[in-house]
Formats: sequence, structure tokens, C-alpha cells
Amino acid sequence: MEPRQIVSRFFDCLDRGELEPLIELFAQDAVLVDEKGRRLEGRERIREYFQAPAWRFWNLHVSHSDNPVIADFTWRMPDQEQRVKVHESFFVEGGKIKSVEMKEIARAA
Repeated sequence: MEPRQIVSRFFDCLDRGELEPLIELFAQDAVLVDEKGRRLEGRERIREYFQAPAWRFWNLHVSHSDNPVIADFTWRMPDQEQRVKVHESFFVEGGKIKSVEMKEIARAA
């Protein structure tokens, strides 16, 4: 799969709440830096992060660039009312997501 296809699959899995297929997209030693700057290393830590039920996102736009693949969207975690606009950079290596860097752009009620 091409990097953009992997990132599109990531969002499909996230939208459907399919945790294990989502985690399989990550390399064993993948790193995710969340919107608060926390660094999560390895699939197990990333799995813990995404175990929140029913993440919701809107206005998803995935770039046409290959590496990094850029995704911009608005999302809300289940336990929060506030929506957050996010910019993510996905780095893909060997057919797996090697790292994700999330940046919060803005918050809205």
C-alpha cells in the first residue's frame, strides 16, 4: 500500500472503532506525539491512546503528498464537548506508520 492509502485506512479504522486493524498499521517501534506533546513509543502505548470509544472527526482532508502524508481535520474525544482542529503528519516506512506528529490548531465549543 502507498503511504496515502495507509493513512486513509487509519482513518477508516478509527471511524469504525476497529482498534486491532488500526494498530496493525503501525510499526512495532512506532512513535506518536499527541496534540499535548506527549510522546508515546511502541504499539502498546499507541493502543492505549486509541482505546477511547467512538472518536469522532469531521472535515477530514488527507494531502496528496506521499511522505509525510498530512491530514487536517476537526475531532472530539467522547468525554469532551469541545472540538479540536488538528494537523497531523504521518511518516510511513516499509508499509507501516513509523511516526505521527499531531498539532492542535484551534479549539471551538
